[in-house]
Amino acid sequence: MGVPFDTVYQEGAHRLRTKDPGGAQVLGLAPAQGGFAELVFPERGAYPVVDHTMRRAEAGAHGLFEVTGR
Repeated sequence: MGVPFDTVYQEGAHRLRTKDPGGAQVLGLAPAQGGFAELVFPERGAYPVVDHTMRRAEAGAHGLFEVTGR
C-alpha cells in the first residue's frame, strides 16, 4: 500500500500544499539541496519507504514507517 505526500517543500518553496488536489510520490533533490514532505497514513500498519534507485535499496537504502496509533 502506498501513501502520497500531502505537502512537498523544496529549496525554499512549496511545490504541493495539503489542500492542493492530487498528491506527490517523490521529492527529487540533488546533492546539497534541502526539502521535506508530509503525509498522513490512513490506518495502522507497516509502510515501506525506498530509494527508487533499486540498487541502493538492495544495498540498504530502505526502511519502514510503523504506524501504531492515532
